[in-house]
Amino acid sequence: MLPILFSLNQCILEDVVANMQPQTRLGVARNITSEVELIVTETVAEWKKNRYLMGIKNNGVFVV
Repeated sequence: MLPILFSLNQCILEDVVANMQPQTRLGVARNITSEVELIVTETVAEWKKNRYLMGIKNNGVFVV
């Protein structure tokens, strides 16, 4: 797996989720090594169900 670095925002995450296969696993990480670190890996289908996770607006990393 290769990390893809870019500015992580609502539009990009929604586009990624909308265009990938439901069984594909997508990992998102932001604020790594800080007190508010967030690292989540779910299938695209789970990302679609858990809309609260879509509000990530900080710079981050996607791993597909």
